[in-house]
Amino acid sequence: MTQEAVRAYTESNRLNRERPQSEDATRRELAEIVRVEQGGYHRPLSATPRNSPAAHGARAT
Repeated sequence: MTQEAVRAYTESNRLNRERPQSEDATRRELAEIVRVEQGGYHRPLSATPRNSPAAHGARAT
């Protein structure tokens, strides 16, 4: 009986320590999603496909 109580107490403490970390991670993820949805994200130039006309210096007409 006491071993079960000690295990439950230990597990409860572990979960309580992890909770703030997961909340912070969730807040960061949600902030990133909001920023993308509001148009605040622009893909870097290095993400341009290599075989695209822009990669070869062609201009759009």
